[in-house]
Amino acid sequence: MNKKLIELRRKLTEKLKEARELIDAGKVEEGQKATQEAQEIKDQIVLEEQMQELEDTVADDNEVVEVKEVEETRTTKKKTETRTALVKFLQGRKLSKEERDVLVETTTPGEDQNSVAVIIPQDIYTEINELKRQYKPLKQFVDVQATSTTSGSFVYENGDTIEPFVDITEATEIGELMSPTLKQQKFAITDKGGILPISNTLLADEKGGLVKYINKWLARKSVVTDNRKILSILKENGIKLNASTHAQIKSAINTKLDPELLSGAVVITNQNGFDIMDQWVDATGKPILQPNPTDPTKKMLSGITIEVYANTNIPDVDGASPVYIGNLEEAIKFMDREEMALAVSKEAGFTKNLTLIRAIQRDDVVTKDTQSYLNISLTAPTEQPVVYVKNVTEATAASVEPTTPAYNPETPTTGDEGTQNPTE
Repeated sequence: MNKKLIELRRKLTEKLKEARELIDAGKVEEGQKATQEAQEIKDQIVLEEQMQELEDTVADDNEVVEVKEVEETRTTKKKTETRTALVKFLQGRKLSKEERDVLVETTTPGEDQNSVAVIIPQDIYTEINELKRQYKPLKQFVDVQATSTTSGSFVYENGDTIEPFVDITEATEIGELMSPTLKQQKFAITDKGGILPISNTLLADEKGGLVKYINKWLARKSVVTDNRKILSILKENGIKLNASTHAQIKSAINTKLDPELLSGAVVITNQNGFDIMDQWVDATGKPILQPNPTDPTKKMLSGITIEVYANTNIPDVDGASPVYIGNLEEAIKFMDREEMALAVSKEAGFTKNLTLIRAIQRDDVVTKDTQSYLNISLTAPTEQPVVYVKNVTEATAASVEPTTPAYNPETPTTGDEGTQNPTE
């Protein structure tokens, strides 16, 4: 604040005090005059503040680039320090106080309850989450909730239990609403982990290659772990039925799923299931599946996007392909502790000149509304649908022009042009 603003604020305080004393003394006209002068001083303060802000903007115009460069430098430095600290921990080297502050130590489960690990720093954990999006995580379709506790519970209400308001008239006593039918679901965070053998040659790399390699491995491992747990819940629940035709599935979507949930619906299947659906055609031979207008690489069934996973990730069961259709966000709750810890052992891989890195993630996956999706066992139809091509044939015939016999001078003709004489 400049000197002029300070002086104006001092004058405003004095003038307001003067106005208050005059008003309290019953001197109305003098009090009004003092109040008007106070308002003028306030207007000057507002104008001066605006001018100062504009002047500061002009003065700082040439410093914007420099400030941005300083911020980028700080961010890069912080990322470098984080990576350096993590690499030094993996190498078993001594960490400085600043590096220990970057890494948070934690105990890891196992035979040795006192074994020490470190929680992956937030910036590296963010990179891992970005990589996970490349490996088709099912987690993106379910209800994900972050938690800082190891256990607990949550409540939810099925949409079909909600009662409407009742009609009331003037002077009519309003009755109590029925209490919502809530369901409670408990969760318990568990630790899931894997071992990454890594060469000591790669472990000696401090230039970013090591962290990049570990991040890609952790991302793929995490997606496979999450998908397997989600798929196990999908397989056990849902509205189960067998189907082989589009008509059967369409009827199930129309009659068995809550229409209010279809806006967030998705189709999950494997390659075999998609191949069966992709060969469906209507009565005119047009394919049933339609391209997704927002993503040409995908197709849609009854307006619902189809997500295809490899047969190795979603295998067939007894010759039938699993197809899950519905709102999976209402079906599954993913309780994410948002922590991933790394522990290192050089002794375990001593005979192979390897260092073993153990990664552990903490989460739990539980059910919500088991009736919010279809659990379909899809098989190929035994008979191919009849395709009517009448319109196609007529269109083809109409497009063919009648031909005139070629003229032969040796062939006698009658008076009618183009008609052969039956006698020679």
